[in-house]
Amino acid sequence: MVVSRLSGGSAEVLSVLGLQGERAIEVPGAPCAGVPRLIRDGGLNAALGDPVGRARASLPPGERGDELGLQVLLAPGLHEVAHYALRARFGAIPEDQMARRAAETGYELTCFAEPTGSLRCR
Repeated sequence: MVVSRLSGGSAEVLSVLGLQGERAIEVPGAPCAGVPRLIRDGGLNAALGDPVGRARASLPPGERGDELGLQVLLAPGLHEVAHYALRARFGAIPEDQMARRAAETGYELTCFAEPTGSLRCR
């Protein structure tokens, strides 16, 4: 996860976060590769120890009003692993049919990041 300064269609990473227990802690280094998705759940930010608030407090006073956001970086291979799990459930059918059948049955795909860095979906 990262805390980013949001401006127009871009995001500048201010802090890179890892999880330690139930709390987000700042970790050194650049963020991992992935597709960023903005998390707009204030409850999740609070549950993680308010990493957005901590990043805001570290900014110079003139920049504390900037829009900051918590982003999760989705692993580049997530789509491929999710597609594999859907094919295992519905068979080798066209994607539009797969999407329709999944919606009709209320199927939910859940993916987990393993400690090894791999992904598992079910």
